[in-house]
Amino acid sequence: MSKTRNPDALIRIEDAIKVLCRETCHPGMLCPDNHCTEMWDEFNDVERVDAVPVVHGHWIKFGVSDKDGNHQYRCSVCECEDIHSPLVKVNYCWNCGARMDGKDGDT
Repeated sequence: MSKTRNPDALIRIEDAIKVLCRETCHPGMLCPDNHCTEMWDEFNDVERVDAVPVVHGHWIKFGVSDKDGNHQYRCSVCECEDIHSPLVKVNYCWNCGARMDGKDGDT
């Protein structure tokens, strides 16, 4: 059974090993008993996930609304255009996948 992962808790294996080496080894000295090499070997068996940083953006309203009250919107990240009702919250850009939460530039 696979565990549900918290994407905010993901770390890179390389960063984990650097922290562990910093805690167990002395700067400028060789690792005792090839400790870091052994850690790399152990981490080779760890399950990995395919993750990318979250891109944030928002919809920019432009143009005129149509007869049904739908508006034209442009993605602040990729500048693609979309038409949807202002009553419908569109959380992600269909083109680039940006999270439409108004936090432009944050990752």
